[in-house]
Amino acid sequence: RHDESAHAHRPHGRQLRGTQHDACERAYQRCQRAYLHDLRGGLQAISTSVEVLTRVASTTPLNTDLLAKSSHFFKRASAEHERTLCKSLEDICGTSEDVSAVELHGLAGEVERFLQNDALSKDIKLNLSAAESVSVLAQRSNVRLVVLSLLTQGIDQSIPGTRITLRVGASPKPTVEITGITGERQGSVVGLLLPVSQRLMALDGGSIEPTTNGGDSIGWTLRW
Repeated sequence: RHDESAHAHRPHGRQLRGTQHDACERAYQRCQRAYLHDLRGGLQAISTSVEVLTRVASTTPLNTDLLAKSSHFFKRASAEHERTLCKSLEDICGTSEDVSAVELHGLAGEVERFLQNDALSKDIKLNLSAAESVSVLAQRSNVRLVVLSLLTQGIDQSIPGTRITLRVGASPKPTVEITGITGERQGSVVGLLLPVSQRLMALDGGSIEPTTNGGDSIGWTLRW
């Protein structure tokens, strides 16, 4: 009877796959909103610069100095949008970059800023703990993707009022810790995220370890 009861409360494969799919879909939508926000800002700047340029060009007599400034504004907005678009495509698709020195605190801060607004919309606070500068030899896009994925998962799982901390350590080995994840589903809906992240870390000689804090919260430690 005990075995039957335990089996009855165990999620079926189809249910688990459905839950994993929902979690992946929410993570995808969150990243999509963040990228669209960045791209929309660039397009708005281009639209404004075109409007200004058109108005200046249609005035009589023509103000050549103002026309030159308007043209410069348009070119700068276009170049900035192109840089944002290229960076977004690199983040999404990855690159074939060589292994290089990756400064972990700077990368963690970049991910924290990227997800800050979405976390605040759920009443979740992201905190980047101060740390000394430490670098590892790795492909930067892989490290960023792993940290971004795990932190996105943590935001999705946690209850309102949670404080999730990103902490970079240097001793005895370089680490990135993600701690403070809470909620009834904490750590249970990982799906393919963990094995894929572990494989990406292994490519650069790293590993991922789950951590707990007395059962109240969980987290992850990335170690090189």
